[in-house]
Amino acid sequence: MAVIFYILGILLVRGGIWTAAIAAQPLPVGEYAGYAMLGRIVAIAPGISVIVGGFLFLAIGRGLNLLYDIARAGERTADLLDEQFGQRKR
Repeated sequence: MAVIFYILGILLVRGGIWTAAIAAQPLPVGEYAGYAMLGRIVAIAPGISVIVGGFLFLAIGRGLNLLYDIARAGERTADLLDEQFGQRKR
C-alpha cells in the first residue's frame, strides 16, 4: 500500500514540476505585461498545488511504511516475550 502512495507521489511531483516549467516560459514585454504576469501566476498555481499534493502522498506512504514496521516489531516482540516467559511457566 505504501508503494502505491510513493509511486503516486513521485508522479505528482514530476507532473507538477513539468506543469510549472511550461507555465514559466518567457513573457512578452509590452502593454499587456501586467496581464501576462497574472496569467503566469494563475498558470503556475496548479503546478505548485500538484507538487504539494505529491509531497503529501509521499508523506502518507512513509507513514504507512512506519506503521507497518511498528506492527512487525510488535509481532516480533510478542513472539520473543512468549518464548522467554512461556519457558519459565513450564
